[in-house]
Amino acid sequence: MTHTPKQRRPSRRFSESVKREAVSQFESGRHTVLELSALLHAGKSTIYKWIATYSKLEPRGMQLVEKVNSAADQIAHGFRPANVREGCVSSGSQHF
Repeated sequence: MTHTPKQRRPSRRFSESVKREAVSQFESGRHTVLELSALLHAGKSTIYKWIATYSKLEPRGMQLVEKVNSAADQIAHGFRPANVREGCVSSGSQHF
């Protein structure tokens, strides 16, 4: 069995206007990072870098995190996660 080296995808460059439009669509909630990554055929880390560079909402140096199915969302939709007691979220052995 011979080993075939993995071919590298050719490097692509995006114009600043494309980057800014992608960030705008993310900030407005029209697309998630995953959706933008698929639409533009760019890596998720690339999209996050664009957000860090061009975002008008997040100060530079802050890390942006997307929450999916957070405890607050689950409570709002009638689900009660196991670590939620009387409106407080406990993590591990710490109790509030």
